[in-house]
Amino acid sequence: MITSSQLPLWILWATIGVSFVYLFRKNRIEREREDEPIILAQDQSNPSPIEEVAADETETVIDRRAKILAMPLVKSSIVEEIVHTSMDGYEQQIEELSHVGKTPKSPKRNTEDLYRLYYEDSDASPAAGYLYKLNEQENQTAAYSGVSDPEPMDRFMDLRMSDSVPHEESDEESEEVRQDWNNRFQKSLHLIRSFDQFTPLSERIQTNLDLLHLSRDFIFTAQMYGKIIISETELPADQKTIRPIRTHGMLGGEKYVVQGILFKFAVDRNGLFGGDHSAAKVAGHELKGAISYLNCGVSGLNVPLMCLVDYRGYRLIAMSVLPISDDTIIYGSCDAGKTVHAKDSNFNRMMWKASSKLNIKPHRVGHEILFSPADLEGHRSYDGKYYLLDFSRVFPPEAPIRTIKNAHLSRLLRPEFIKNYSQPLCSDAFAGFIKGFHEDANREVIEATDHLIRTLIPKFANGELRKETQEAKEAGRLDDFRLTETIHRNGINCRYLGLVRKHTEDPESRIMILVNIVARVLKNNLRQKLRKKMTTLKKPLEEPYRRLVIKFLNVVFANTETSETYWRTSLKTDIRKNFLLALTNEESEIDYPLKPRLPSGEIDANFLSCVLRRFEKLVGMRLSPRTQNPEVFFTQTPFFDTDLDTLPLRVKHMNIINFAEGFFFEFEGLTHRVDDPISAQRFYQMAIDKFGEALDSNPNNKDLLLNVALTWTLALEIAEGNTFPAENGAVLRAMEYYLRAISAPPRYDSHSLFLYAYFLERCGKYETAEDYYLLSLEADPNNPACLLQYGNFLSERQKHVEAEKFFVRSSVNTQGRTTFEWNYWGSPNYND
Repeated sequence: MITSSQLPLWILWATIGVSFVYLFRKNRIEREREDEPIILAQDQSNPSPIEEVAADETETVIDRRAKILAMPLVKSSIVEEIVHTSMDGYEQQIEELSHVGKTPKSPKRNTEDLYRLYYEDSDASPAAGYLYKLNEQENQTAAYSGVSDPEPMDRFMDLRMSDSVPHEESDEESEEVRQDWNNRFQKSLHLIRSFDQFTPLSERIQTNLDLLHLSRDFIFTAQMYGKIIISETELPADQKTIRPIRTHGMLGGEKYVVQGILFKFAVDRNGLFGGDHSAAKVAGHELKGAISYLNCGVSGLNVPLMCLVDYRGYRLIAMSVLPISDDTIIYGSCDAGKTVHAKDSNFNRMMWKASSKLNIKPHRVGHEILFSPADLEGHRSYDGKYYLLDFSRVFPPEAPIRTIKNAHLSRLLRPEFIKNYSQPLCSDAFAGFIKGFHEDANREVIEATDHLIRTLIPKFANGELRKETQEAKEAGRLDDFRLTETIHRNGINCRYLGLVRKHTEDPESRIMILVNIVARVLKNNLRQKLRKKMTTLKKPLEEPYRRLVIKFLNVVFANTETSETYWRTSLKTDIRKNFLLALTNEESEIDYPLKPRLPSGEIDANFLSCVLRRFEKLVGMRLSPRTQNPEVFFTQTPFFDTDLDTLPLRVKHMNIINFAEGFFFEFEGLTHRVDDPISAQRFYQMAIDKFGEALDSNPNNKDLLLNVALTWTLALEIAEGNTFPAENGAVLRAMEYYLRAISAPPRYDSHSLFLYAYFLERCGKYETAEDYYLLSLEADPNNPACLLQYGNFLSERQKHVEAEKFFVRSSVNTQGRTTFEWNYWGSPNYND
């Protein structure tokens, strides 16, 4: 028997872990709305339940209840997910692209006119001349006068073909070890994809723990061997502990296979990207693309387990070896476009579904129609599964810049921007693969970039950024403000931080942005110095690099004339180069002290402390607790050798790993909530931090947003009980994430609406809560949890006849499927 005191805990337990359901499950038919996110006005009076009983109900509410109850009882929509995806769109696009092999030409301005407007019309708006200023760097005036002229794409493909597949394995690699990472990863994902709301909580916990243990083992192994490979990169091959393998391509330098992991150097050995910094960016796109396809949740479409290892200025891509070869390719091209594959109709439909979710435009390459960049490879492996490889160009580029070599390879648009843009964009724009009217694809990318710079960034800088910064300041959490997540959520790349700062008038926002810009420039400077040291020293030593790091930190943060000179000259030059328009004319002057000082003339130690903390996080460095004292910035030698715990080492991995860690901490908080509430609160905060890290790379993921909101709710239960004060800071944070989850795709789903309705009820906002209960049931009239709780909501307001109807409907939807068995914490275990 479920008692009233157990109900709030049961609701939370019934939903905990459900985030993975939406990440990988097949999409239920959701009623999608095209208008702006629903944010209902919160009732200010907050009437008591008794007062509401006395009030007459509106005809609208009664009608909405009647319509919900009149909907058919379809148990299959709950018990077994059935995909009713119409393939009309797929067939229509195939038909359109098959005619004459060309996409219909859009009657818009030609490429030359758009480039002229985009690059040269700086008088109309400062943003309009942003990339034109890039072309003026180092006295180079090279405005575009037509389609870009990057290096031939066939050279790029010749270098990278079959890059991801080792063609000669080490003799020591056994089949069991070689396949272990991939088998374990795909097995965990398969189980998670099979979850529904009736999956026992114990099974969810165990599966997520298995994924967490797998990811930790993979990251540890990648770190350990990655450090060895990077440390020995300048040694002759015969002197290396781990020797490189031979592959068909040479892009990125040497490859290594050890313990079932393929390591690839992200370096610009062939001069294709214009430097190792850009090559590292391309590697970042590889991880980002893999994450995006993973988050699409298209059943049967698999990606490898992957991470990036940054150490001593170099970046390695580490990925699980897959059971594939050149003979297994069924999609895309691995030979510079000479042969294009699209021979598996089932796989093609999967790619069409993914492209629809990512808003990627289908196009013809050779005689085939592709739904992705031409060099994204699809394989039907020896184990019968479908795999994707080579994700570095999944998303379309921004309009290329002549002074940046092959910018279309390294400067891509954000996934969030592409997804929310008014029309699909082509990943192969400016790449030379497209057959037919490639000018259309290029033109659309130019227009999209123009929209980003002219419209989106100024609107964001003076709107959402200013609003969120002010809210964080009022709540006393400005130091914890997640700027990266915020700009990524709005589809803006970090390279545009300078432009964002230019359009920002709020002083706190300008300082916060400058902190992040300085920290990123310092990161790139240190990595460049470490790479240079590696090439000159040519020995796998440790101490010289530790001394280099400490010396660099003292140059930047010491209270010396040398440090002042660095901030006035080198640092300003790098800021202007990498974050154009970040500095005002006054700040750009050599006499202007960019290292801030207080009105008293003393160094602003708080600003430097913020820069240092952000720099530590970006490079993966740990300093001693002594350096957290702001007093160190007033000394001439703030850092000593003993202050450096470890050399900078950072691993960037798939956000599903942060997700699994967050889920683990969330569960630990639940287990300690009764006997040790202080520890529970600590675990909840750790969970929120991990979910936040995952949101940095995927800020519009519904499951992450819901888990953050639920974790804030759990923390509130410990602090406030079962009802929450409406103006509590944690309540406002939870509301923020609930509303973001509702607006995230799939938009306005029944589950998110229900969770927010129940939260509003606990906040005493009864009228608004009922609106959201009804919205949830209108989206899915057979949601058993919402039916049950809405019945309780009505019963508490003395509407027992109406409540009984919803209780019955909830019972019918669960009858014959589950029985309840309460465990120690009062959570229901569901048994078939």
